[in-house]
Amino acid sequence: MLTGDAVAIAKETFKQLRLGTNVYDSQRLIGSGMSVRDFVEAADGFAEVLPEYEHKYQVVEMLQQRGHLTAMTGDGVNDAPSLGIAVKGASDAARSAADVVFLDEGLNSII
Repeated sequence: MLTGDAVAIAKETFKQLRLGTNVYDSQRLIGSGMSVRDFVEAADGFAEVLPEYEHKYQVVEMLQQRGHLTAMTGDGVNDAPSLGIAVKGASDAARSAADVVFLDEGLNSII
């Protein structure tokens, strides 16, 4: 999971959804001490992901290149390059870029 939320919020969300404990600040994508691709694959998620650095698109692309099935939800123009799923209330650009548009709010539509 990639989120713009703070690390503490992301870790709590991961805990509640049982998604894993390896949640890192997006700055770790810049210099992790191991290959970024290996680091991305070992992580369960990244927090504080900012749109101007295109981290979302890069992480999704890395995982897809390694054969992983990925899904991207979002509601803003900044999400459009990597978007597969738009959520209720998404911008026109996000809805246009998405393959699927959810009509309900929140993660309950997904899980």
